[in-house]
Amino acid sequence: MGRSFLNPKATRQADVDAFLEDVSELMAGSYGFSDALIILRNEGKYRSLLDKVETSLSDGALLSETLLQTCPKIDPFVVLYIEAGEKSGNLRSALAEVSSKIAAKRNLQRSLSEVLFYPRMVLSVGLIIFNLFWLFFVPFMNDFLNEMGLSSANVPYIPGMGLRSKLFLLPLDIVVLVVILDRRISWHLVPFNVRKLSEHAWFFSSLDAMLNAGMPIASALKSLSDISLQEKTKQHVRLKDIYDTLEGGERLSMALSRDSRYWGAGTISKVAIAERNDSLASSFHVIAEQTDQRRANAISMYTQMIRSMSILIAGIFVYLLAYSIYKPMLNMLLDLSGI
Repeated sequence: MGRSFLNPKATRQADVDAFLEDVSELMAGSYGFSDALIILRNEGKYRSLLDKVETSLSDGALLSETLLQTCPKIDPFVVLYIEAGEKSGNLRSALAEVSSKIAAKRNLQRSLSEVLFYPRMVLSVGLIIFNLFWLFFVPFMNDFLNEMGLSSANVPYIPGMGLRSKLFLLPLDIVVLVVILDRRISWHLVPFNVRKLSEHAWFFSSLDAMLNAGMPIASALKSLSDISLQEKTKQHVRLKDIYDTLEGGERLSMALSRDSRYWGAGTISKVAIAERNDSLASSFHVIAEQTDQRRANAISMYTQMIRSMSILIAGIFVYLLAYSIYKPMLNMLLDLSGI
């Protein structure tokens, strides 16, 4: 760890993911790992990353170690699983599993982007229109009515408040932009049910992969707890409690039942039956697939709902904007007519 050959400029995670997928695809075609690297170099792909990987391997480092140093933001699960594959001599299947995880994660991000697209669009357009209305139209109408000698009391603008209006809008703009652009904050715009199903799918698919790699379930849970701690997710406390319960001699189903509201009675019963039948690994695979399907259905439903709500909110906003524009004009006409 910490070797000097590594370029201090980190490789993008997207490049590392694409590299691992290409290597996995080649190794699935009966090429060895070193052969896959030669093929990728001949194709002119990932030159900088290949230089680092080949130099690292020639110095006796592991691929997992090299990837972690090259891309510090890489998914810790990817590093953990590749390391397990290297130590067990089964790198081919480890990379195949990692490749499927990367593809699943990309599909999830694409689905969540669809869920967030309409709220972000409404917030963005609303922010632009609100700024234009408050900073340009309202002062213009205020000055116009004053020049006409008419009352501007009905205009949503206070004379002499130009600077203070800008000071008011600036923090509002910053807050909205942060909500739109920051991934961690915008993640909270995703419905809770989708977020929970995503956490369930990650948990059971990870356990499935680790158990198939020969890792004991207690060690797998400890690794997942450490990963969630590194990524600073709220799931760390929940996973640590499950690990501590297993270390105390309890079964996994009993550990999950301590938080039955989160895991659900159906999931807990599946795990309990699998424990009785000594088929935990296969049950994790089934639960992960079923959870993925439920999540996809939930995302589809919420996307349709949010799309309709966004159109409704946009319509209300346009109505309020039109009302704010035409109400002073109507008052002006009434003043001029003496009514």
